[in-house]
Amino acid sequence: MSTQEATAPSPAPDETIKVKKKKKYSKSLKDVQKGRDRGAKAAFKIVNAVAVGIDRYRSESDKSARKKKDGALRDYIPNLAEGIGKAVRVGSKASGDLGKIWNTKRRKKRTKRFLKSIGQIRIWR
Repeated sequence: MSTQEATAPSPAPDETIKVKKKKKYSKSLKDVQKGRDRGAKAAFKIVNAVAVGIDRYRSESDKSARKKKDGALRDYIPNLAEGIGKAVRVGSKASGDLGKIWNTKRRKKRTKRFLKSIGQIRIWR
């Protein structure tokens, strides 16, 4: 038996690999635009999580209805809990995106400056 080397297929000569261009921001509006992008991403994840949770509830409800008489009504609470649990599991990833909106270099500097100025205020004389 002979051993053969596995090689990755190379692109055909007429194919070009497209590289995404980097987004351009003005210095003063960079944080606003990045925050908008991250907020939209988090909103999409939350909406998607709700859709997945509703889909899970409907599938569990249909399964209950097929298994027993009035099963969808009898198993309403467990099916609803299953759907909500799935929505929470999928939607929990959005909290990281929301945190990234506020966790920027500029915001850290502003917070540090603000806290420094508060430390200089004398409350007890």
